[in-house]
Amino acid sequence: MNVPLPLRICNVVGHQLIGQRRLQEAETVFQDLSRRFPKKPQGYEGAAKVAMLTGEWAIAIKNWKQVLEVSLENEDALYRLGLAQSELKDYDQAKATFQKYTQVYSDRYQGYEGMAFLLQKTFQYEEADKWLEISITQTQARSSFLKRARLLVRFAQFEEGLAVMDALLAKHGKEVKSLTVKTDLLLKAGRNNEAIELLADLYSHTPSVTVRRLYAQAMIAAKQYDKACDLIEQIPLPAHDSKALHPHHPVMITKNLKTWQKYHMDGRSTEKPKVFGIGLSRTGTTSLTKALDILGYDTIHFINPITQKVLDLEDFFYFDGFTDSPVAYRFEELYALFPNAKFIYTERNIEDWIRSNSALYEPFGFSTTQEMKAWFTQPESGKFNKLFQNYHPTYRAAYESLYADFPTWEDAYHAFEERVNLFFEDKPKEKLLKINIPEGEGWEKLCSFMNVPVPDLPFPHRNKLKSSDS
Repeated sequence: MNVPLPLRICNVVGHQLIGQRRLQEAETVFQDLSRRFPKKPQGYEGAAKVAMLTGEWAIAIKNWKQVLEVSLENEDALYRLGLAQSELKDYDQAKATFQKYTQVYSDRYQGYEGMAFLLQKTFQYEEADKWLEISITQTQARSSFLKRARLLVRFAQFEEGLAVMDALLAKHGKEVKSLTVKTDLLLKAGRNNEAIELLADLYSHTPSVTVRRLYAQAMIAAKQYDKACDLIEQIPLPAHDSKALHPHHPVMITKNLKTWQKYHMDGRSTEKPKVFGIGLSRTGTTSLTKALDILGYDTIHFINPITQKVLDLEDFFYFDGFTDSPVAYRFEELYALFPNAKFIYTERNIEDWIRSNSALYEPFGFSTTQEMKAWFTQPESGKFNKLFQNYHPTYRAAYESLYADFPTWEDAYHAFEERVNLFFEDKPKEKLLKINIPEGEGWEKLCSFMNVPVPDLPFPHRNKLKSSDS
């Protein structure tokens, strides 16, 4: 006799499947639960969690609302509903949801942090900072200290951000996790010696993989390369599928450290084969980065995740591939420096590219190249006026020479296109590939150029937008 399993057992099984990333099976379990127990929250809750993991925000919202219908005082559902509404860009509804949360649960941090998350999604960083400050005052939540410190450091407010971290350590004690976050922020601030000092103490009594990884990163940033190699040797490379991970995930950074170590041990050489993605930003550079990574090339996009600084000349010796503006603006120099390198020029329909750039920079207060030029030279109007990368000389050199020095986006695109064409017209054909990823070109063209087999995976179209809404 086929007797249905009880709710509790099915709920446990569903969550175990989520933990194993068997999301389709988990979804089936939770859908069955919601059909058999329509007055209980577990089925809807599980289905909502699966939908959030797969980015199906409308489905997540529908299920979180169902949870709240059958479980009125489910505060976690209310918070997650706001997150899903934020991700779906239903900002008015998300704001109302988080405001309701803060009114009903004024002593809980989730509502304040939810408001801060929403405000960052809409580029209102100063207001986000205020909500995190309120959360710290009202709840003293550890997560609110961490989120505020990271936000401040991201915008080069290093002293204030690190002061928030010190306040956390004073309040909650010197936990290893908090100390490792502080070292990460010290690295972002370029205070490498302070990071090394803190990590040396941590390493002496807690030589965890995380501590070793951060210690190696700090040593590389401080150019203490031999010590960095010794530490990297002690870090195991996790047996994890890296194809779906963010470039700054610890697994990916560990992978980058191993690549860095290999290049360092082989000796600094310009003869190594490299691949340089020299397309402008918003032409498929993120997709190209991921595609090259899938093909086995450790490829860095825009920022070196080890040192957490914009790609500069030193970095090009230590990895396989590189993409985005810090690469594109100096491709002639790289051609001369690395004689065995290949170059990939990512193209895009110019009207779509202009719309995409205008939309990208509009939240920062400009949408044209001339407004960008003014933005680089204007005095600071507030602590959240510019991202920290803007003060890095490579960042500024790249964006001024590629964009801000031209009257319009169209002029900038055509000037760079002509620059690439003129430079490579007398070079060997096998040195340059032109590829239009937004128009659907992918594995066949890329793999033929790189002389590698086509992988049995879909091409990674990242940040993909339809032409009509670029």
